[in-house]
Amino acid sequence: MIRRLFACGILFVAAACGGDIAGPAGADGLTLEVAVSSPSIEFGEVDTITATLANKTSSRIDLTFPSSCQIVPYVTNLVGTIVAPPGGSRPCLTVIGSRTLEPHEVQTTRFLWLGAADFTGSTRGGRLPGGVYRVYVTLEAYDVQLTSRRVTVHLK
Repeated sequence: MIRRLFACGILFVAAACGGDIAGPAGADGLTLEVAVSSPSIEFGEVDTITATLANKTSSRIDLTFPSSCQIVPYVTNLVGTIVAPPGGSRPCLTVIGSRTLEPHEVQTTRFLWLGAADFTGSTRGGRLPGGVYRVYVTLEAYDVQLTSRRVTVHLK
């Protein structure tokens, strides 16, 4: 009985103070989208992957990241296996990072993909076989995790 009263009291105080109990701060109102410069490329041709992070709110949003990787691109085959970056993850520095989005601000990050198994802007990651691939980006801050929709790219 006392526990229920205590829990109700906490909920009441949080609601009265404008606290958001339903989700992490900043999760609502952020969108992450992906686009590619070309839906069909030859190996070695540059396809620019553009990640667009938008704050759709009228409030400033501060994000804190556990590493230097803030927005990360991925390429999967049609089965869903990650083929780029190699091993399914990018090398990231273990340093705290941050990003601030002012009200209604839009930020873009670009990555170069040449049909290889990496995003170094070169083909040294090794050629991927021709076929249909899906490209997406993720954002993994401490309080916010977002994944874009997938965009199809044909690799010749």
